[in-house]
Amino acid sequence: RYLLEVNGRYDGSSKYKSGSQWGFFPSVSVGWRLSEEKFFEPARNLFDNVKLRASIGTLGNQVTNGNFDYLGYLDNETLSYVMGGKVISGLKAPTLASTNITWEKVTTTNFGLDIAMLNNRLNASFDYYIRNTNDMVISKTYPAVLGSSGGKENLANMRTNGWELSVSWNDKINNVGGSPLMYSIGVGLADSYSTITKFDNPEGALNNYYEGKRIGEIWGYVTDGFIQDEAEAQRMATIQGDISKTWKVGDIRYKDLDGVEGITSAKTIYNTGDQKVIGNTTPRYSFNINASASWKFGNALIVRSDSGQLATIFLRQSNQFLKCLHTVFLLQGIDHVQTIVHLIQPCRIELDRLTLRRYLLRNIFQFDIGTFHAFGKFLGRLINSLQVIQRIETVL
Repeated sequence: RYLLEVNGRYDGSSKYKSGSQWGFFPSVSVGWRLSEEKFFEPARNLFDNVKLRASIGTLGNQVTNGNFDYLGYLDNETLSYVMGGKVISGLKAPTLASTNITWEKVTTTNFGLDIAMLNNRLNASFDYYIRNTNDMVISKTYPAVLGSSGGKENLANMRTNGWELSVSWNDKINNVGGSPLMYSIGVGLADSYSTITKFDNPEGALNNYYEGKRIGEIWGYVTDGFIQDEAEAQRMATIQGDISKTWKVGDIRYKDLDGVEGITSAKTIYNTGDQKVIGNTTPRYSFNINASASWKFGNALIVRSDSGQLATIFLRQSNQFLKCLHTVFLLQGIDHVQTIVHLIQPCRIELDRLTLRRYLLRNIFQFDIGTFHAFGKFLGRLINSLQVIQRIETVL
């Protein structure tokens, strides 16, 4: 009815200086099965399980460029000087030691709901999470006259908000060809976005991260219709001169956002001119679809993701027969069945009609569902293999 789990880990790294090498990262999760409460009894005919979940936990990220970032070092270079008739080498200014860095801390807070209905045939799960990445390691901004590099510190924070939803149906058909057919179908949907909550950017440069920036944001002008006549086109050469000096009837007119004469680009977060955030490059609403079935000899699985990549049919393998069956596949084009039989003779004792087909079908087939050609190639391979098996059976 009530669930509680507490964990803690104490991690150390020699890549940080003494005193900053260790970090403690705890986590705790709780759960409450409402379906086990007395007040839930009227709904038990419909719901098999209803559980609320909550968790919070922290993990450490070890972010360094090398094993000794906490030490400054000297590097040599060829100088533009000649002494004694030779071009000489010298030492650069030492790098700044990153003495003020330690573990990044990623703290995730999660709230979830699990539901099982209709004799556990219908299952759904929903999660909402907030992930705070604190003390991110970045290079500290120094004046250019310093003449050196390095000096990283834990100076940035980022927050990610997201949610995930999955729904699946699991059932069986009792009699398909004399055996039960188990099957399941599931869909998933998710979304997330990340925002910078702290960053060392004192100038407010837009080509860098800054507080409040959403990862992937796009800055641009806002359209305000089209240039209507030649007189307006001539005025736009001055008003929109920062964009182009030549404008024609039918070209885009841009909106004046800052109230200052002329359309100007954003310089910093403190002087955004007539530009604003107009979009984002981060993908939204990723999805997945999966289906599986089990009948007689094994399990088959088909998966489709939003990347359009994957559709796989596979069944469990047996190492004992894998080599034999690979031989069958490799020699599909050979007409000499006796040769194939000789090659698989070490496992002949097991190669009756049932086991031969079983282990053939348990080999892995992978193909790109995006093209029917690849799918047809897979089917052709399977059919050819079955024909080879039939010919071998007549010999065995």
